[in-house]
Amino acid sequence: MAIGLITDIAVGMDPGGSHAWSRPRDLLENVNVGAPPDLFQANGQDWGLTAFSPTAMRASGYAGFLATLRSAMRHAGGVRIDHILGLQRLWLTPRGASPTEGVYLSYPLDDLLGLIALESRRSGAIVIGEDLGTVPPGFRDRLEARGVMGMDVLMFERDKDGAFKPPQAWSARRCAMTSTHDLPPIAGWWREADLDLQAALGADEAGLERRRDERAQDRERLWAAACAAGCAQGPMPAREFPEAAVDAAGLGVWEWDVRKGALTWNDRNRELLGITHDRPVVIDDYLGQVHPDDLEADLDQVAQLVEGRISSYQIEKRYIHRQGQVIWVLRAVSLVRDADGKPLYFIAQIKDAGERQRLRSALALQSAIVDSAQAAIISADADGLIVSFNKAAQRLLGYREDEVVGRLRAEALHDPQELAAHAAWLSERFGRRVDTGFEALTAYLRVHDADHREWQYVRKDGVRVQVLLSSTALRDDNGRITGFVGIASDISQQKRNESELKAALEEKETLLREVYHRVKNNLQVVGSLFNLQLRSLPPGPVQAVLADAADRVHTMALLHEKLYCSPTLSAIDLDDYFGDLLHRIAVSTAAAERGIDVQSHCVRLQIGLDTAVPLGLIVNELVGNALKHAFPDARTGRVRLRVEIEGDGIVLSVDDDGVGLPADGRHLSSASLGLVLVRSLSSQLDADFALESGAGTLARLRLSRSRASIAPETDFEASRRSGGSASGAEER
Repeated sequence: MAIGLITDIAVGMDPGGSHAWSRPRDLLENVNVGAPPDLFQANGQDWGLTAFSPTAMRASGYAGFLATLRSAMRHAGGVRIDHILGLQRLWLTPRGASPTEGVYLSYPLDDLLGLIALESRRSGAIVIGEDLGTVPPGFRDRLEARGVMGMDVLMFERDKDGAFKPPQAWSARRCAMTSTHDLPPIAGWWREADLDLQAALGADEAGLERRRDERAQDRERLWAAACAAGCAQGPMPAREFPEAAVDAAGLGVWEWDVRKGALTWNDRNRELLGITHDRPVVIDDYLGQVHPDDLEADLDQVAQLVEGRISSYQIEKRYIHRQGQVIWVLRAVSLVRDADGKPLYFIAQIKDAGERQRLRSALALQSAIVDSAQAAIISADADGLIVSFNKAAQRLLGYREDEVVGRLRAEALHDPQELAAHAAWLSERFGRRVDTGFEALTAYLRVHDADHREWQYVRKDGVRVQVLLSSTALRDDNGRITGFVGIASDISQQKRNESELKAALEEKETLLREVYHRVKNNLQVVGSLFNLQLRSLPPGPVQAVLADAADRVHTMALLHEKLYCSPTLSAIDLDDYFGDLLHRIAVSTAAAERGIDVQSHCVRLQIGLDTAVPLGLIVNELVGNALKHAFPDARTGRVRLRVEIEGDGIVLSVDDDGVGLPADGRHLSSASLGLVLVRSLSSQLDADFALESGAGTLARLRLSRSRASIAPETDFEASRRSGGSASGAEER
């Protein structure tokens, strides 16, 4: 499991530090944290720190403690809590008094562990508690129950005989480590550097000699354990050569004895720099492999070490590998002095930093790409704090990067009312309450990973900006959300253009509707004039011709009424239009009273004005003629209109079960106006027209399918109406 950086939470705060002056009510006053007298410190310890007040923590809802946890976990894969026993009790001494005069102050351990578990879950960070030494019975069990790992240190992990435990005997629920900040590193421990320092400080010689004997035995035990675990092999190295003991860590280690001028390297160091020979490496060889551009900075740090201005240093630098390539390493150097302060030897650890540099270069490239993007790119951590804010975002919202990163939360850039409305929508959708803050922005992403929707950003000057925001949840290898990134494009101008276009379209629709309405009204006026004229004429050929003309005018008036009511203004529903048209014809010819059933069977098609006008007139002629001439002498029957899809064509047919065409061709002879009109209109539509007579009459018209489109809400094969009758007013 990749954890990454582990941060540290100290046992307390400096009484004069930033927390003390920015949030003084959080802390205890006029007392110092320390430790009571014990076998190692007969006078106790005063650490010169203050700590949280348990009373103030409860009163503030643990706000200060939570802020500390979140700050430590924000950019880390884990956090170590120093002296975790302090969550249950702390040894406090009045400021200026001796640690022997202190008392224990109790803390709400269960509350604090619960908050730690909650924040650990939210951030995905592991928690390690420094629980070394003596702790109350059951304390470690309470830590483990909350998922807090204790610390197992190599030097203390032994069996009853003093032998080091094998790896499989270590606990899987605790954090394993070779050393701590209170103990020497393995190389120094092997070399007895800590005992040399005690000797230089005047430690008791007899006790020191006993500890050296014990250290010699421990070296044998550690080497035996390493060999048994497969981490080492061969004879145990001498005290002066600890390199083999640290090779398993993958570190290059070298030591330069200032007095002798001797340089000692371990095998990993030779491997890193490509040294294959077994000859001793002299200091000139080492300096010769340092990259020329990094040598001056390295020597400057060494000079500061010798002068005593620093006690150690760490630097990233380049070496020239023996095969010629440049390699990056991370080097940590310290200087050991004798009792008089004179330099004895330098100790350095070297770690391959090539991958680190590659990652840094990749991050720099990504940063350059993000900054050059035209869209605003904003990222936030898992808690909502903004961690990146590219140049396009700065231009869009008017903030500088330093005003936002690490200071503002993501929801601060959004319109509060819009967030509240979105939270209400999410609450209804998910069946649970969604807060109006950061959760309103991320609740959907926690389920679906990505989201694309329009939002309103609020600029620094308060102006609202309409954006199209594409958001994504960032997850680690274990699927845990580590943050969120949003890419926002300013669509304000697009929205203005859409509003203007919509207004223009609405205006044109209004004008077009008015045109259709007036045309319909004018045609109705013409039709009414025809009707008035018909009443003054006696029955006969003239009245019949005038009635036919009136029917044609009414057919076109009905079409414009349908267009006026149509949502699109450019097309009508053919089925609806023909249904109303047949109903009008049936009523005007008294079809129901005569016992004639008029039927319509049409697929749902959308047709435009240029097709609807000739089709309407054709149907008017064919159905009207059938009702007038197919059923003489009070004969009953049926007239049927059908519109179907056949291959790449549309077939319109009108058939009846009347007497059929007369042998002499009266009424629908080639010279009649009705048939001339039907053929002429068919030609306009590039359609094929055929007329058949037998047991009734069948008129059939086939036109291209491109003349119409399927109604959007209906599949034409499933939309054929069955038995739609238009014979009388009661069926409409």
